[in-house]
This record gives sequence, C-alpha cells and structure tokens, in this order.
Amino acid sequence: MAESFADLLEGVDEACRPPERAWSIHFKMEQDFNPDALNTIARSITVIALHLLKDGFDLSRLDGIIIAEDYPKALRELDRGFQPSRALTHTQTSFGSGVAMAVPVIRDDKYMAHIVFDVRGVVMFIAESQSEQAISRYLVAHEMGHVHDLAMQCTGMPSLMPTDPIEGELEGYLISVARACWDEYIACIVSAPYNPAEVESRERVLVDCVAGLQKDINLTKIDFVKTGDVGTAWPSCAILAGDALKFAAYLIGHLEGANQKLEEHAPEAASVIRGSFFERHFSALEEALRTMMQSYGKWGDFSSFQPVKDVALAFLRSLGVRPRPMADGSLWVDIDYPADLTALDVLRLRMQGAWEANSRA
Repeated sequence: MAESFADLLEGVDEACRPPERAWSIHFKMEQDFNPDALNTIARSITVIALHLLKDGFDLSRLDGIIIAEDYPKALRELDRGFQPSRALTHTQTSFGSGVAMAVPVIRDDKYMAHIVFDVRGVVMFIAESQSEQAISRYLVAHEMGHVHDLAMQCTGMPSLMPTDPIEGELEGYLISVARACWDEYIACIVSAPYNPAEVESRERVLVDCVAGLQKDINLTKIDFVKTGDVGTAWPSCAILAGDALKFAAYLIGHLEGANQKLEEHAPEAASVIRGSFFERHFSALEEALRTMMQSYGKWGDFSSFQPVKDVALAFLRSLGVRPRPMADGSLWVDIDYPADLTALDVLRLRMQGAWEANSRA
C-alpha cells in the first residue's frame, strides 16, 4: 500500500521532511484484513507524523514504515543496507514483548531508521474507545521520537553510522546502556503528550524490575559461587543493571514529556524508589539525562554520553559488580559474593557446583 502525502506538508520545514518513499506504509499480512481498517491505520500514523512535523520534530531520517502480522519475521527480513553482527530480534523479557522498533538502516550511505510495527500495536486505531486509540497513538509517536532523535544526533555527528565500532568490551557495554537510556528518555518525551495515562505502564515495569533486582543479582552471584564462571555471571548482572536504568529512563522521560510529577502520577514507583538502594541512582540518572539535553543537537562524539555512562558504572559497583578494562581491551570483572553467605555456605555451594559439573560430564 503506498500513498503520497506531500500535499499535506505545507508549512513544514523542508529539512525535517522524510523522503517521499517514507510515506509508503507497507502492510505484510498473513491473512485477509479489512482494507478499510488498514487504510484507517495508515492515515492515523500519517496524521501523527504530520502533527510531529508541524510541532518542529525532525523526521528526515525516516526511511519507511512496515506493519506486519508476523512481526519477528518482518524484522528478520528487513533489508538494513549493511551486514549486522547479529540477526535482528524483537524484544522479549519477563516484563513484556516489544511490538515496534525503529530499526537502524543505511540508505545511499546515509544513516536512516525504518519503523516496523506489529499490527497488534496499531490495530487499536480502529477501536471505538478513545483510551484504546491513545495506546496506538503513543506507540507511533514513540517510534517517531526515535527517528527525531536519530536526526538530532546526526546533526552533531554527521558521520555517525550504525556500523561504527566501539573499542573495548567495557566501553561497548557502557555506551550501549547510555544510548538505550537516552533513546527511551527522548522518545518518551516526544510520545507522552499523546497518552499521558501511559505513565501507569512505565511505572509498573520499573516497580517490578527494581523490586526483584537485588534478588535476581544475588541468584546470579550464587550461580557464580558454584561455577566460578564469570563469563556467564558478568553479562547476566550487566543486563539486569542496564535494564533497571533503561526502565527508569522511560519513566523519567514520560514524566517530563507529560509534565507530570513522580509522587503524584507514579506514587507506587515513588514509594519503591524513595529511601531504597536505587534512589541515588535514579536521581543521578535524571540529572545526567538533563545534562545531556543541554547540548542536544550539538554533540560532537560519544563523549556526550559520559554522564549516563558514569551512572551505569556506579550502579554496577553498588551491586557488587566491578568491571575494569585491561590493556588489551578485554575485561576483568570482580563479583562480590552475596553478603549473607558464610564461609561454610560458599564451601557448600562450590561442592554442589563441582558435583553438578561432574554429573553433566
């Protein structure tokens, strides 16, 4: 399905407009779907994009839009214009599954983003309920927010490409966490006005994550005591810590974009954060993101992400995980045992680990 909407762009800054092909919304449906419904979905997405353009957001890096019934397949089959280091997969965690992604692509030597939607995420545009429609509006605005952010980053870093290497394992991890936090923070600022009630979802994910974080870290550490396998323990701890900060960035961005207050609009999150081990890291992340915002669009390189990188490293250390880079770029990681383990507990766990290893041999 393709349609030109150039005539609707009157008054929009030409530099912010996406290429003409970006307005071609392609549906990949495995089964028959009501054509009127598909047309409603396509026009609803277009209207949101036009509103964002007229509000001054930059969508010039939008390559196109796909709406798919088989979302994982659509991600796998997308031509990205380069050979990625790993296959593209949709987000699947204990906190939920992703239904949309602004995928990095290269077109004519230019860094672009191609948005892929699971049809389940946008089908609510055809619902009668305004509250249900708002869920889809928020999702679309959120992904468009990622496109705007890409344009802003490329303004300051015109040579930026998705294939740019990051030197060193620790640096790669810290940059990935910092970028994830920033990406979701800015996208939530853009999308929050389209459904302020989405704060409940952002709050719930963060509350669930923070409430179980120390338990999950300790379970990982116990496995580490048993096996001594830092190659398994480090990435597990790193993912858990990174997710907590990313979910915090979602909520911080949403509150800012909707002009809401933590205690008033996310009271459960406030009660979990205030006075807890996570409070100082939440506050530090909030400050770091706002520091980055002060020079937004003028970043010259990845050093602009340093404030959030510092938060990520401090957070890991507070959890008893202390990575440090080696001279050759590899990583050394010290992992503290859970504080409540006695020397006898450690001995028993090591014996259990040795027995389990021998049983598998």
